[in-house]
Amino acid sequence: MNTMIFLLWMLPVLFMIHEFEEIIMIEVWHDRFKEKINRLWPQRKPFGLDHVAPYLTPTINIGIFIQFIPLLLICFLCAIIDNYYLWYGYIIGFIVMGTSLHVRDFIRFKGYTPGIVTTVLIFFPLIWILYQANTILHYNALEIILSTIGVGAVMSFFGVRFLHKLSITWAKLLSGYATPQSGE
Repeated sequence: MNTMIFLLWMLPVLFMIHEFEEIIMIEVWHDRFKEKINRLWPQRKPFGLDHVAPYLTPTINIGIFIQFIPLLLICFLCAIIDNYYLWYGYIIGFIVMGTSLHVRDFIRFKGYTPGIVTTVLIFFPLIWILYQANTILHYNALEIILSTIGVGAVMSFFGVRFLHKLSITWAKLLSGYATPQSGE
């Protein structure tokens, strides 16, 4: 069970467990706490909520799908070439960004926010995966830092910001598709 291939594929599994919580809860949480969300985040709402109306869940799902594709490509590429720098940087970025953003929002909201439960539940398994991977790979501090900066920062921090901006386009496309055309 300590093989790199097993550890490699645990990242997409844990990623999707986390994302399922957001997929299931984002719309009902938004509907229930719309006024509080608007009050706490008057300009830039969490989860890109200021861009996704009127199709909240489908728009969020498109964003999650688009985040999932590079993760799968990284896992396939790393497995094929038997080099795990990209994966290692991605997993560290996922841990740092996911934990910091979800804990920040949880503290600001002073209550449940979508993703916080699975962030807590998968935190220690992800740390264990990193530890096990490093016992196999023997990465030094410089390799870890470079892979984290190179991949983690780009994919996690900038990728999510870019996806939130694309939410406007996706919501408009979904709205256009939902509008019946004449003759239909």
